[in-house]
Amino acid sequence: MKNKFEEKYIKDNRIEDEKMLDIIHKNHNDTRTKKLMDQQVSKIKAAAKEKKNNRKMAIIMGIVFISVCIFMFIFSQSQVDSCVAAGHDRDWCIVNG
Repeated sequence: MKNKFEEKYIKDNRIEDEKMLDIIHKNHNDTRTKKLMDQQVSKIKAAAKEKKNNRKMAIIMGIVFISVCIFMFIFSQSQVDSCVAAGHDRDWCIVNG
């Protein structure tokens, strides 16, 4: 009980400069904490945006790959058809181009 009384007495009898310094330190810590939280939020948002962009890029690359495969298949079939039209056997045209 005595310690609590002494602490309160000491706390109440501090000079105004000490009280102001405590307020300044508290404000600084609050501002610093807010700034750090804002930085964390911006990092999280940036990571989410990057993940979204990576997902879009993967989908685009998949579509491009499938398109190229389809184009190559159609081109190959037209080459085989022109080879067959020239009078060669279909199997020969597939193997020898």
